[in-house]
Amino acid sequence: MVGRAITSAFGQVSKEKTNSKYLFNGKSIATKQIDGLTSILIKEGIPIPSSSDSYVTDSTVAPFSEKLMLNHTIVLASSGISRLGMSIANTMRSDLHLKYIKFIADDMKFSKEGSDILIDNGWLEQPPQAVKHED
Repeated sequence: MVGRAITSAFGQVSKEKTNSKYLFNGKSIATKQIDGLTSILIKEGIPIPSSSDSYVTDSTVAPFSEKLMLNHTIVLASSGISRLGMSIANTMRSDLHLKYIKFIADDMKFSKEGSDILIDNGWLEQPPQAVKHED
């Protein structure tokens, strides 16, 4: 829910079309994950947590640089991957394992796309690549 609020807010204030599109894609991913998990809670009769969406204002003035907003979003996505991995290890429900694995794949793709944007803008060096001995 925090990820949805942050990507929504950052996407709304981003001046770069590529970054804004990327951030709103993150909001979409977060929404799918929230919907997938809250549907299980509702089905099981467990109260669902309240949304953080009301904390996002209608401002279009960026409080941070594009670089900082993207870096923060990627760190948040990486943290999500870690939490989902811990969730897999700590749950006995096989139906949740499948959801968590799908969520991890989505988050990893999202993180990679964000890293590519940072690299393209010169805000992040490309990580070392494997040596191709054939070349």
